[in-house]
Amino acid sequence: MCKGAGGTGKSYGASKVNLNKLWITPNNLLAQEIHGEAITLHNLLGLLVESETGKTPYDVSGFEMIIFDEIYFYNTATLSKIKAFMNAHPNIIFTATGDCNQLEPIEINTNHITNYKPYIEACVSQIFNKQIVLKIVKRCRTQADGERLNAFKNDILNENMDVMAVIKKHGINLIENGYDNVKTLKNIAFYNKTGKALSEHLHYRTHEEQYEIGVKLVCRKSGFKQEQNDYKQW
Repeated sequence: MCKGAGGTGKSYGASKVNLNKLWITPNNLLAQEIHGEAITLHNLLGLLVESETGKTPYDVSGFEMIIFDEIYFYNTATLSKIKAFMNAHPNIIFTATGDCNQLEPIEINTNHITNYKPYIEACVSQIFNKQIVLKIVKRCRTQADGERLNAFKNDILNENMDVMAVIKKHGINLIENGYDNVKTLKNIAFYNKTGKALSEHLHYRTHEEQYEIGVKLVCRKSGFKQEQNDYKQW
């Protein structure tokens, strides 16, 4: 298993293994971002959202290696299903990627756990007892930027530090008094509606139309519409 923060090369390293691989992701969005064959865990196990069974499990007979991407997205009940699946396929090489510092999954019957991080680490270690920890962020242009990012991350994860104190310590600019003075193209918002409003403001600063050729669109929600007493997915 390969662990580390975002940008340390966990998925990249796994992708370089010269075997016929299948990626397993927690959701469809992550599956679409992987360069290779990828499906969700529900597709792998034949699970439905509403029940434990319902579909035919995915045929993995042609794969030499299965990679569970973002393993810490799963709760302990789901990790148990992953372990059972691995035990049922001893001829396949299994590995995983993940970062235990991400948001906790929705758990069942774990109210007695006071410190979740070491608990979930112990659970994952029972499944993948051989682990590699990557510490150098490869997305940064310089080593100094990487060290600054690591220091920022450590302070953010420190529950004893005030968020505003962390922001000021690391020289993070705050957007105040409207968006007219914002010059940065990459920004962080606490609420989705704030991020959408800022993105639209920055978009129309350089574009006359909402949609133009070459603009990448991201679908953020799906639903159903009724047409002549029939429901169609959109």
